[in-house]
Amino acid sequence: MAKVVSVTGKASSSCPVQIRFRCAKCGKDADITRYLNFSTEVTLQNKQARQAGAGQIARAQAEAEMAGSVDWRLESAVRELKHNTASLMDQPHKPSSIFWPPLRCPACGIVNRPDAGCKRGLLMQRSIKWALIALLVVGGTAAVMAALGGPLRLSGPFRLQALYVFLACLAIAAALFLVDKGLSKKAYDDPQLMEKVFGSVLNDAMVADMTPYGFDEIHIGSER
Repeated sequence: MAKVVSVTGKASSSCPVQIRFRCAKCGKDADITRYLNFSTEVTLQNKQARQAGAGQIARAQAEAEMAGSVDWRLESAVRELKHNTASLMDQPHKPSSIFWPPLRCPACGIVNRPDAGCKRGLLMQRSIKWALIALLVVGGTAAVMAALGGPLRLSGPFRLQALYVFLACLAIAAALFLVDKGLSKKAYDDPQLMEKVFGSVLNDAMVADMTPYGFDEIHIGSER
């Protein structure tokens, strides 16, 4: 059976965006640079992967694909900005994520959250977030030990204990999530709780300048 050979080429594009707003707490004007980071990859397999310069060819194809897709990616980003779901990163070419850096006022340090009619997302309190991450690591490790204990030559009692640890982590995580969900919902109607628990204020007048890319200034979070 022939061995499968593959070569992957990657390309990325980073588009800086100026975010402007007047802090809803201290009233100071803020101008923050964020980045819309896009990436793509092309994989050559078998005969194509074995040809001379396959790596350069894959990279060239990825770069061509990226160049041809930037416009529609930016159009999609405009829609996401209006819904406050755009992945705005604080560094160019940094992988996009659903956990993007908050828009923090440079003057007073508080986080300004776009809230101009968009769907309100779940807020995550810092201590609960880190607790959930820790539970994910511990519970995930325990689940692997319980499920793959045979190949790992683990004893039956140890695998049972690992299963109990996994179930305990799952229960605690569910409880923490429900607590955070309740706090998040309440905070949207209580500015003092929003600031105390989540270190944030709601701001209905935050703008993303997309004019360098042929679009208008976007009122962040203005559409549901």
